Amino acid sequence: ADGRAGAMEPFTLSHGAETNGSSGPANGVARESGAAAQAALTDENVKKIVEHVATLVRANQRQQAGDLIEQAAEHGLRIDLQQRRWASADGRSGSVDPFSLDSGNGGAAAAAEAPPATQLPDDKVQVVVEHIVTLVRAGQRDQAEQLIAEVKSQCGLYVDLQQQRWQTADGRAGAVEPFAMSSSRPSANGCGGAPGAEASELPNPSAARPQPVSLASVMREQERGKGGAAGILNPRGEFNCFLSVVVQALWHVRDFRDAVMASEGDDTILCALQETFAGLTAANGAAGAPPQPVSVESLRVALSATDAGARFRLGDMADAAEAFEALLERLRDCGAGRAVGQFEYDMHDSVGGSYPQFVLYANVDDIITTANLQRVPFESALRLVTSDSAVGNRKTGQSPPSVLTLGLVWASSRPPKEQLSHMLDLIDERLDLAKVIGAPDGASAPAQLVGLVCYQASHYCAIVRDEESGTWRQFDDTAVTVVGESWLDVRFKCHSSRYQPALALYQNTREPAFGGGAAEAGGTWANMATRCAARGGITEPSRTPSGGVAAAA
Repeated sequence: ADGRAGAMEPFTLSHGAETNGSSGPANGVARESGAAAQAALTDENVKKIVEHVATLVRANQRQQAGDLIEQAAEHGLRIDLQQRRWASADGRSGSVDPFSLDSGNGGAAAAAEAPPATQLPDDKVQVVVEHIVTLVRAGQRDQAEQLIAEVKSQCGLYVDLQQQRWQTADGRAGAVEPFAMSSSRPSANGCGGAPGAEASELPNPSAARPQPVSLASVMREQERGKGGAAGILNPRGEFNCFLSVVVQALWHVRDFRDAVMASEGDDTILCALQETFAGLTAANGAAGAPPQPVSVESLRVALSATDAGARFRLGDMADAAEAFEALLERLRDCGAGRAVGQFEYDMHDSVGGSYPQFVLYANVDDIITTANLQRVPFESALRLVTSDSAVGNRKTGQSPPSVLTLGLVWASSRPPKEQLSHMLDLIDERLDLAKVIGAPDGASAPAQLVGLVCYQASHYCAIVRDEESGTWRQFDDTAVTVVGESWLDVRFKCHSSRYQPALALYQNTREPAFGGGAAEAGGTWANMATRCAARGGITEPSRTPSGGVAAAA
């Protein structure tokens, strides 16, 4: 940009282009990488670079983000993704996501003494405090402490889990659980404890390390507002989350819900599920007031009394996939066959026999290995993995169900971050069920992802697409939040919170074959990234020769 030029190989520097009085290329390069180059980065330049790095990270393009960070360092701009801070060689500093510039240009030391850049309004304080409580209840203590440290440094919100009190830098204070705000506003150096207690005396969080939960991600999803739907009660010690997520996923399948409510019989499971569905319908349809959470106590009791009840004892945690199958099997046996038929299909074996099935299970390691080695899309990898001739299962010729439920089998309850990221990369929002389990005459059977049941740290949550609004909502017991409007948002949420998809529900869209239309109709991650880029979002990820998305390093 300053006029120097030369040959690439072998490297030469044109003598007429030397601007710093150097006698050779080495001196010229050394001078250019010094203070002059660093000073060339204006505040606007810094903002663009930092925001682009954050965008690449959100899109899981970590290799590209790392390359950009290295290039920025050569110009005196250091970006620390773990601490979510940036600093320039001339003393400027600030936060990464959301971007901010600390006042005073005093570097990291001054930034530590500066007042918080953000003062949270009352409703956002409640959001953050309740999210911290949710993390603690789910056993995610490290993530909770990390979030406490972030809101303390960035927003002036002090949360004391031992005293069960919170306080803001401007003097607001209250109880942590249940959340409450004191009518009076004490001074900033008191947080419900003894008078004069300093905010700095709050318990120190554990040593900071990269965590999936951040203030940025919490505020990002909560900025969209409350979920506007009814959650499900999970009183302390009852461990109902495995059942709550199944109920939420099933209730959001309209045809199944209607068929259940129209079924007749006195079976305890059927009656309990009808009672729960009726409660959700009434709560979600109430006007003028926030939806109130409903109880699954009667369904939990009825499930524990079935033949499979040993797996679902009251007060014990259980497996959501097993509960999903147990509910459907019992409904089929009690006369609710039309409802169950939404999920049921026949599994054909190599000798001509068949048996009904509700969940198509696939091993995550096998899916990733098959997709990588054979360079095939997600639906083809599923067919290869689940139609292994070694076990004699061939699913061809039968009509696909209205809803295909995919069960993802993980080797560990805490998979490596790279494996989780890779699996999320592979999952497509749309599938052709004919390419997964077959269809009569090979007819196309397009299906769209409508729900996920996710697991993380001995706790389940459901992420479900609302049919009316088209938005994705997360159901975490009584907490309901809006994740976003696309699979892109859901994927980011799962990655940032390290959610393991355990069940994925694909609903048959009963539409003409897709794949050759406009980009908006596509459902792969690459297509969605393209649409997002067209709207000014992230850029499209690199693609493999087969058309899939290359895994991030």
